[in-house]
Amino acid sequence: MIQSARPNALFAHSDAYPTYEWKLTCQFDDTNTEYFSRLTRVYNLNIDYFQTTIMLYHTKIIEDDTYDNLLHLTHEYPISKTNEQGIMALYFTNINPLFQQIPTNNEDIYFYDYLSRNSKNKYIMLKQN
Repeated sequence: MIQSARPNALFAHSDAYPTYEWKLTCQFDDTNTEYFSRLTRVYNLNIDYFQTTIMLYHTKIIEDDTYDNLLHLTHEYPISKTNEQGIMALYFTNINPLFQQIPTNNEDIYFYDYLSRNSKNKYIMLKQN
């Protein structure tokens, strides 16, 4: 059964799906040791994180200071390798931990994935063909 949207969740696709081997740490440039060491002291980067391609959420999760908090993180840690994805994932896994894996399929069809995992699967949308 597919989980329905809830007011306090951000549904998105794990960037590490289906093996879940990648962790949030890979979204940041570790060669800039000053920023990276500070980032890893403050936040847990050894966790699953999401792609920002598709995110489903109730607008109630956007608070008055969400934009300012995201902008602050961008300035505080300007080492995100994938533009906004690392910052968004950092925010919604560590600061306001609302990320949940979006359902990937039902009995008939796959909803979304980065790429086709099996040519027999029918997909509504793929990021890469």
